[in-house]
Amino acid sequence: MFESNLLNSWINLFSQAETIRPFCISVPSLKNLKKLFLENLQLGPEFFDSIVASPEPYHYRNRLDLTLRRKKEGIVLGFQVAAARKIIEVEACPIARKEISEFIPQLKQEAIAKLPADYRNANLVVRTGEGGRVLWGGIGRRSLALQEKDYFWTTVRGRKIFYSLDTFFQANLFILPALMDVIEKYADIDAQTCFLDLYSGTGLFGL
Repeated sequence: MFESNLLNSWINLFSQAETIRPFCISVPSLKNLKKLFLENLQLGPEFFDSIVASPEPYHYRNRLDLTLRRKKEGIVLGFQVAAARKIIEVEACPIARKEISEFIPQLKQEAIAKLPADYRNANLVVRTGEGGRVLWGGIGRRSLALQEKDYFWTTVRGRKIFYSLDTFFQANLFILPALMDVIEKYADIDAQTCFLDLYSGTGLFGL
C-alpha cells in the first residue's frame, strides 16, 4: 500500500505517543492531527474524508468506565482525571445511553454494598445493548464475565452481534451503519477475497 519510506514515516509518527495523544480529543484537535499527517507523511488533502458526525450527539455510549474510590469523607463514584488521581463525581452522564445514565445512582449503591473493606479503588464497567438491560462488573475476580445467555447484542445489517461486559467493541452503536458504509466504500472485496479481521473484538467486519 505504502512505499517503504512512507511506511517508515507512518511508524515513526505513531511512535511519538506524547505528540499524538493531545490531538485525539475534539474536532479542532482532529484538524491538527490532519495537519500533522500532511506535514509528516506527505499525503495529499484527497487522502482525508470529512469527519462523519454521530447520528446521536448525546446518549450514544453503550459503555462507561467509572472509578469507585474510598476516601476519608466517604465513597465516591465518577471519572478519573487523566494523569491525575482526582475523581470527578457524577450522578448522570449526557453521552451515555439513557439507560446507563439513569442507572448511575443505583450503580453507586450496589457497588458500595459489594465493595470489600480492604478495597480502596474499584474500576467499574457498566454496559447496555439493544434490549436496554444494564449490567455492571469490576469488583471481584471474573466479575466482568457473563454467561452466554446474558450477552448484550446489537443488529448490524440484519445480523445480531453479541458482546459481553469486557468485550472490545464499538461504544457508539448508532455510528455502526455509517462505519460499515465507509469500510465498504474503500475495501476492494469480492467473493474471492480473503479478509482477515484481526485484533478486532467481536470480529464485526469479518462477520
